[in-house]
Amino acid sequence: MLSQVDTEEGTNPPTAKEIATVTQSGTSVDIVYVDGGGNHATTLMLQWQVVGVDSDFGHDTPVILTGQTVGPFPAGHAVNFRVRGANSAGTTDSAVQTITVTSPTPP
Repeated sequence: MLSQVDTEEGTNPPTAKEIATVTQSGTSVDIVYVDGGGNHATTLMLQWQVVGVDSDFGHDTPVILTGQTVGPFPAGHAVNFRVRGANSAGTTDSAVQTITVTSPTPP
C-alpha cells in the first residue's frame, strides 16, 4: 500500500529499529529494543516467523518501545524476529534475532 503513496521530495527513508534481546518467558518471548533507531518511520512493526511452520514473516504487531511480550509459540521451534520500519520513502528491516522455544520447566 505504501508504494501507492506519493513520496515528498526530500523524505528520508526510515532507519532500522534494532532488537536488543529476545528471552523466553514460558512459551512466549520477551522483546527488548535498542535505544534509538526507527527514525523517520511512520510505522514500526515487530514481525515474526515460526521456522518450519511459516514460509515468511507473516505475523506482526506494532512495536512497543518499552518492550513487549509475544506468543505463545510451539515448544521445540525456532522463531525469527525482526522490526520493519516504513514510511512513504520505503521500508527498512532490522537484523533478524532467533530464539528456539523450549518446553517450560515445571515449578
